[in-house]
Amino acid sequence: MLKISEVSRKVPSTIYNGLKYYFCCNDCKERFLKNPEYYINEYKNIVVCPVCFAERDKSNAIKIEYQSLEVYTCGCPHCEEAFLNDPTSFLETIEE
Repeated sequence: MLKISEVSRKVPSTIYNGLKYYFCCNDCKERFLKNPEYYINEYKNIVVCPVCFAERDKSNAIKIEYQSLEVYTCGCPHCEEAFLNDPTSFLETIEE
């Protein structure tokens, strides 16, 4: 899962096992809290493109190694090029 700093201030979140998770609404947060391990396992291979925010299975995304970070883009040439041309602007939105 990707943590997006701009969004994180506006959406429901919770901390589970030391990691912060963000949700689209309180209903999704409540579902997660009832069975967190199910949702963590269900989405463990899902990555979010830092350029367009599309969700992809890690196996269908493009992995870019940048300053010891693994960053995944959605797989389209536009997002890969945009990230490579200005990685700092996209990394500013990601919290580690």
